[in-house]
Amino acid sequence: MSDNREILHHDEVPEVRHENERKVLGIDLGTTITCMAFYDVETDRYTDLVGDGNNQEDLVCSTVTFEKERVNNEGGVALRGDIGRDPPGDPVRTVSLVKRVIGKNHESFKRSGEERYINYNVEESENTGIIGIEADEEMDVDEELKKTKEKAKKSLKIRVEVDGIVEFYAPEEISSMVLRRMRQNAERKLETDKLDVVVTVPAYFNCQQRKSTAQAAKLAGFSGRIEILNEPTAAAINHVFTHEEQTGYFLVYDLGGGTFDVTLIHVNHSRTEFRVLNIDGDSHLGGEDFNNDFLDYVGERIKQHCEIDIFAKENAELKAHCRRECENAKKRISSEEQFNLHVDFLIGVEPFLITFPRIGNHYNFQENENDFTGHVYYAKIEAKIDKTIDIVRRVLREAETKGVRKDDVKVLLIGGSSRIHLIQKKLCAIFNPAMINQQEDPDRAVARGAARYAYRHSKQVNMKVEDAMALQIGIVTTNHDGRGRNITSLVPANSTLPFPSTTRRFRPANANQPFVNVELVQGEMKNYALLDAFSMPVASAETIVKITYSVDENGLVSFEIALNEGGDRTRETYRRTAHISYISDEQLEVMMARAAQRERDDLAIEELSRREEWSDRNDDVQEGGIIEIE
Repeated sequence: MSDNREILHHDEVPEVRHENERKVLGIDLGTTITCMAFYDVETDRYTDLVGDGNNQEDLVCSTVTFEKERVNNEGGVALRGDIGRDPPGDPVRTVSLVKRVIGKNHESFKRSGEERYINYNVEESENTGIIGIEADEEMDVDEELKKTKEKAKKSLKIRVEVDGIVEFYAPEEISSMVLRRMRQNAERKLETDKLDVVVTVPAYFNCQQRKSTAQAAKLAGFSGRIEILNEPTAAAINHVFTHEEQTGYFLVYDLGGGTFDVTLIHVNHSRTEFRVLNIDGDSHLGGEDFNNDFLDYVGERIKQHCEIDIFAKENAELKAHCRRECENAKKRISSEEQFNLHVDFLIGVEPFLITFPRIGNHYNFQENENDFTGHVYYAKIEAKIDKTIDIVRRVLREAETKGVRKDDVKVLLIGGSSRIHLIQKKLCAIFNPAMINQQEDPDRAVARGAARYAYRHSKQVNMKVEDAMALQIGIVTTNHDGRGRNITSLVPANSTLPFPSTTRRFRPANANQPFVNVELVQGEMKNYALLDAFSMPVASAETIVKITYSVDENGLVSFEIALNEGGDRTRETYRRTAHISYISDEQLEVMMARAAQRERDDLAIEELSRREEWSDRNDDVQEGGIIEIE
């Protein structure tokens, strides 16, 4: 299938003249909230574009609710995703928090424990993983190693059921529906379909998660350049230009709905160079984890009171309702000394109260007598908050080795969860409070910075950005029987992007092995993500293994391995290029066709609705004027 959409690598990016030819969007595709901004390079102003054409809110829930809709008068029906709605009474029709699923295999999803809290079904996707073992059938591959790799290659799919219609979607497709709505509204607002886009991701996203996000943007129908940018870097760009900061060190504390990043950035004088010095974080820690703690507490109290388990599979609707109550309660909990949650939604159970009492003055860090932060809720989430503070301290220790003094660092708080008072209290214990910026708009800063970043190649915006890759990339090799493990780092953590093409030469560790197993991995060696896995033949101890790799400015790795059996001067006998994705090119084409059909169905549904509305309005009108003669 011919397609002009592309993700440009660093060395392919020409100077762009967006002010005359194309418009550029910055999109913060968040775990719970999505925001979109447009930067007008001529006026040097941002526009926070309306994400939902039905209201004036520019912050849109990152949810997709499915409904069965009629697409024509012949009885044709389709499932239609409605973007940005709060979860309805039937939770299995609503998919949310997909950012915590995208780019992961089914095995890592099961390990995360996320299944307990979401209200839709995630299943193992058969034969969709691209990772595999490329070994001849006669190779005596270690069975345990084979099982491990087979698990790792299994992708996942999201099950949606509406009125007996069951469909399965890849996480990339769900995210693309949110991005497609943003694209459609931007086209209407800006009166053009010539759109480039910068989609932000957590700095701690690995290559697969970044690739999946880019694929989601492609499925959403963006017709121009698609770029990926780290969220903290985007926030720093926005802050520096908005507040006219000239130079200095900035630590971005980014705690969103589902992820956490700490990024240390240096900005030179005149704001022309942004250099990321260090990144740390946790791609599975955010405000939703705090909500989960709240939900666990409420679930325990309900079970104690009436022996109803809200986490039981048959109680998915009840769990969804409790989650909404918890989210609403969380917004009030720091302004009331003793908060009571009124439980009046259990069928056959008399209403009762769940009390969130203060637990003393331990958490009262402000003199404001209305600041009641010493609730059970804060006691439960403190361990997770302390984890973020430990990461901040780790980044500062690393910065000191590079000559960066803590007192010279300004702190930017980004992400909706950074508003929690207890977090600000703990940061004030590390930094001079005057160095902590609390004036930033934590929900919109990332999208605005991404929009400006896209113009870095134009003459109007003189800006150089040297981002970094948080997670190291390496290879793990073993003998054919799974023994003799060897770990080699290829790209160290916090390497500047893009990482240039590099070729390294290897030889077999011993001659008595018909083949070796190779795993391309990313992250800490104790808990790494498997990017690719295969077995390659080794003819003799003289075999030369050449590995060539690079990482582009989007954080996407290229990896190729080649063998020369008799040394460098002999012919090449084996070559493999890694495909870092759970979606093959063929599958992506199918998804593209499916997305195009979905957009056509949406247009048909809207047209049918308009016609029926017009017909209803004219039912009560008496005939007059002229009528057509048959």
